[in-house]
Amino acid sequence: MSASQSVIGYIPDKTVEELRQSGKLGAKDLIEIPLEAGKQESLLRVRHQDVEELRLGPSRDGHTSVQIVLKPGAQYEYTRTATADLQALRDPGLLFPFWPGVIVIYVRPRFTLTNNVFTEVKDAS
Repeated sequence: MSASQSVIGYIPDKTVEELRQSGKLGAKDLIEIPLEAGKQESLLRVRHQDVEELRLGPSRDGHTSVQIVLKPGAQYEYTRTATADLQALRDPGLLFPFWPGVIVIYVRPRFTLTNNVFTEVKDAS
């Protein structure tokens, strides 16, 4: 795979088991994943048609990190739910203006999306 953009969020371990059994993740044509494990304030929304591949990362405290590799030109939405009282954003990039960012690449397991069904890619070993 050549250079790609991806987004990372968290899903409950129960959802991972459902993904493995049914190949389904998200609503009819939309995947919505929280940016913080167990919290729903910040969400990423990606349409199935924009997903190239889905990769699972480590699990901790009942939540598994998930990396969604996007197709070229794909779009995603970031939503933040907040109350009227002001809160500081917890963005490390604001603290370190010259931070190169975080680069993460998950290797296995990998899933491809065909007809809105995720199928695990079995590596020949």
